[in-house]
Amino acid sequence: MDNQPEPNAKGMLNALTGLRAVAALAVFAQHFMAIIGARWIRGPIGGIAVSFFFVLSGFILVYVYKDRLTPSTTPKFYFTRVARIWPLHAACMLIVVLLFSGYLPATDFPWTRAFSHLTLLHSWYPSSDWIECYNGVSWSISAEAFFYLVFPLFLLGTMRQFWVKYALLFLATVGFMILMASTLDSSSLIDPKRIAQFFPPFRLLEFVTGMAAGMLFLKRLEKTATAATSPTNSRPTLAATAIELLALGLSICCFHLFISVGLFKYLHSFTKMGPTLMEWVSFAGGMFFHSLTIYVFASSKGWISRIAGSRAMVFLGEISFAFYMIHYPLVCFAKEKFWFGSNFSVIYFAVLTLSLCIAVSAFLYYLVEVPAKQTMLKWYGNKLKPRQLLAEMLANPMRRLTQSPVFLAMILAIVIPVVVTKIYKRIDRKSFTATRVLQSVPDDFEPICFGEQVELLGTEVAMRRNAARVSAVLRFSAPGTALVKVHFKGTEHESRKQEIHCSPDEVGQPLVMSMVVYEGKLEHASAVKLSLDFNGQPIGPRVDPRADVDELPEIDSNLYQVLTRERIEEGLRLSRLPVLRR
Repeated sequence: MDNQPEPNAKGMLNALTGLRAVAALAVFAQHFMAIIGARWIRGPIGGIAVSFFFVLSGFILVYVYKDRLTPSTTPKFYFTRVARIWPLHAACMLIVVLLFSGYLPATDFPWTRAFSHLTLLHSWYPSSDWIECYNGVSWSISAEAFFYLVFPLFLLGTMRQFWVKYALLFLATVGFMILMASTLDSSSLIDPKRIAQFFPPFRLLEFVTGMAAGMLFLKRLEKTATAATSPTNSRPTLAATAIELLALGLSICCFHLFISVGLFKYLHSFTKMGPTLMEWVSFAGGMFFHSLTIYVFASSKGWISRIAGSRAMVFLGEISFAFYMIHYPLVCFAKEKFWFGSNFSVIYFAVLTLSLCIAVSAFLYYLVEVPAKQTMLKWYGNKLKPRQLLAEMLANPMRRLTQSPVFLAMILAIVIPVVVTKIYKRIDRKSFTATRVLQSVPDDFEPICFGEQVELLGTEVAMRRNAARVSAVLRFSAPGTALVKVHFKGTEHESRKQEIHCSPDEVGQPLVMSMVVYEGKLEHASAVKLSLDFNGQPIGPRVDPRADVDELPEIDSNLYQVLTRERIEEGLRLSRLPVLRR
């Protein structure tokens, strides 16, 4: 998110820039687990990371503007903030609408909602359907816009006045939270838990807590008359490293700390307002631990802050705003294109999606975020003519990027994982040969004749990620084309179809048909059955009239059953496990 120091700040706080990357990765991990159904970490690590962003934003703005912001420079401050966040927000929203429209939820009043998103007002309506209908993560940018609006009200004035404002905000936030939680419940038209999570005024305290940490940090600098960061030739100390580890651990594990001390159990005792207060504390309760971590890492005296301030971490921190804004639709896209029907491990898929997100974020950073901000600020300062806008925002950034070695690395970070993934899926698909399928057929299986022309030698159902690969081996007694249909009994879903052609040279040889069936069609089916058409004519399985019908429950009219309801449920359960168990 938008928490990066300005270039002319009193020294770049590289360790804090690196921490932005860690927080962005935490949000990615939370959403990644939710999207694919994995459960590795307990607790809202993504929500805690967003709270860290809010606190960091207040700290950085105080660090940058404490001695620069005046009533006369406030309009430029507002314009700078808009130039910092709005172009990337608008670009990501446009990308989602144009490229990922299939993943957008159905919405009423689409133009009204689009207007609220473009004007960064959508988090003021406490409904998840409204807030998250386009690029859902942008709700926090809507809250940040409110923080920027009130920032001068808290910063301007004396230090004593700031602390009075901070105390009043703390009392007002807690008081109104208790009042709201005691008067509303989840059955109300407005869900108080959603207000506690999304409503900007209830998240303002985190931002101002970061401002308070920034005030204390600057006061310390004035007393010690030292730079904001340690000299580059100073060696990190073990004591400073231990303090950094402690502060970072408290910030990351604040949710579990609240559980261990019984805070949530205490709040749960308040039947009416307990759930809402627990929701607010879960997301915002770590603000004081976050401010402590930021204060400690701003000094950059330990090994952890030295690592966080490394070149790689600073780069990831610089693109973290773009990473945060685009990662959710990219993970959804990757899940649809690469995860469904695959046999990948969760670790491989996580690396694949993370690589895609980092590379696309870098493109957005170099081609949208930075040039748009610079161009808008030049235009604001009357240093740019209107006819120069297009070149400054599009042509020049693209030319500079293509001349940089970073450009090739970004391309490879997208191309290599995608190519490897497609090759793996193709190899996996082609591995379902007739020999392999027949090896999985029980020894007591008797081939099923469909008419006079086709014989079913065996079937196999291999579970894949949120899907199943249905394979059938057929033997033809005459050349022709069979159309294999997979039916989902008990549902309104259309059957899946696949043709298998037998040439004169292939008569009498086993031929395989294999197709992927996704969980959306499987999960409600009472059974999965096969039927065949040969040269356009339906043919059904022939049953020996001397055989006991009860011994052939899989045959029903012209359909042959390959999956029962019990096998469907067991297969889907296995396909959703974090590690596929075969």
